[in-house]
This record gives sequence, C-alpha cells and structure tokens, in this order.
Amino acid sequence: MGDANLQKLLRTVISTVCKEIRTARSSLLPKLFYAILGVVAIAYIARMVGNRAAVTYLAFGAAMIMVWAGAIATGGWAMSAEMGAGTLDFTLISAAPLPLVLFSKILATALFELPSGIMGMITVFAVSETAPQVGNALMLAVSFIFAILGAVVIGYFFCVLIVLIGGRAGFFMGIVPFGIVLSGYILPMERMPAVIQAISMFIPSSWAMNSLWFSVGHDANLRKIAFNLFMCLVISAVWLTISYGLCRWGERRIIVSGNLGKQW
Repeated sequence: MGDANLQKLLRTVISTVCKEIRTARSSLLPKLFYAILGVVAIAYIARMVGNRAAVTYLAFGAAMIMVWAGAIATGGWAMSAEMGAGTLDFTLISAAPLPLVLFSKILATALFELPSGIMGMITVFAVSETAPQVGNALMLAVSFIFAILGAVVIGYFFCVLIVLIGGRAGFFMGIVPFGIVLSGYILPMERMPAVIQAISMFIPSSWAMNSLWFSVGHDANLRKIAFNLFMCLVISAVWLTISYGLCRWGERRIIVSGNLGKQW
C-alpha cells in the first residue's frame, strides 16, 4: 500500500511538471535572449574582478538568479493567473493533494528556467573571457543542485502565500532582488556583512551557494562542503514543513467555506 501511494505521488509530480513545462515551452527562446541581457552587468563585474574562483561563483550565481526569478516571479504570476481564471479550483476536487500540486508547479517553473540559467552562466564566462575554476567537480554539481532545491523550497512557500491571500498579483516582485542577495547568488554567505549573514542563514540556497564557493576553490574542504549541504537540507525541511502546514490549513478552510481566492 505504501509503495502504491508513493508511485501515485510520483506520478502526480511528474505529470504536473510535464504539463507546466509543455504549457510554457513557447516562451523558451525569448527567455534565453533575456537571460543574456539580464546577466550582462554581472558578466562585466566578473571581468573586472579577474579572479577565476570569483568569476566561476558569479557565473553559477547568474544561473541561480534566473532560476530564482522563475520560481518567485514567473511562478507567482502564473499562480495569480490560474486563480483569476478559476483553473486552480479543479485541483481541490481532484484526488491529487493540493500541497503536492503547488510544489510541482514551482518545481516545473524552476526547471523551465534552467536553460536560461545555463545561458546566463555561459554569458558570464564569455564576457569575462575567463575559464571556470573547479576544485571539486562532483561537489560543485551537487551544490548547484541543492541551490536549485533551495530556490524551489522558498518559491513553494511564496506560492502557498499567493493562494492564501487570494492571488493578489505583484507582491512577490519586491521579494526577488532581496532574495538574490540573501540567497548568496552574488556573494557567498561567509563573505557577507554580519547583519545580512544573520538573515541569510535562514535561506537554504545561501548554504548551498556557500558549499559551491568551497567547491570552486583549489583547497575544496569536504567537511565544510558537507556541513553546508547538510544545513541546506535542514533549513529546506523547516520551510517545507511550514509551507505544507499552511497549505493544508488553507485547503481545509476552502473545503469548509467553498471559497477559493477570496477568503481563507
């Protein structure tokens, strides 16, 4: 029974992700173009810095900015549009759990932005005329995946908030620039000022980006990398628990009131 339930949940995630990506695929080429324009400033900063480790970090940070913007901004507008059109109502009468569907939608948005992120990364290396520096290729890849996971987790939280407040569009746009800084996409957490670092410690991606920074260096410290990845998982679990609890509470309110997108 447990395996059957797990397979059902996995099918829900895969089908939702595939559906969302198919819906958005027509906008892929424009997104690739905008990705180049979006990271030009970061690319020139990287060129002035000249340090290979810093340039590599900024290149991965540029990729994460695209993913973060997709998880928060693109996902936010899409969710607001769904609530305005009433299409999200059908989720409530389906067998799929609402928290899982919302998570899958944000995951799909983040994955769809990944090609734009890779384009942004290539742009940084091309404009800075610098080859990437890699201390530990495996840990670099793992850290990047964890950073994406962290962005999805925070995006999921704000997706739930959008549903909670009735799909009011636009409030999430103010979160994007703060998230770029606090998530460590421009500067590793260990290099941040103390006040910002104290806030950044509660953002899962900042730990993953810190791990990425250690993975870039020639003296890649596996103990430090492992600790930062572990903290990313712990903080992600906390955010997921909060988001899931809020979503289940809101779902019960909807079932009782029959009122989606107006009053929870």
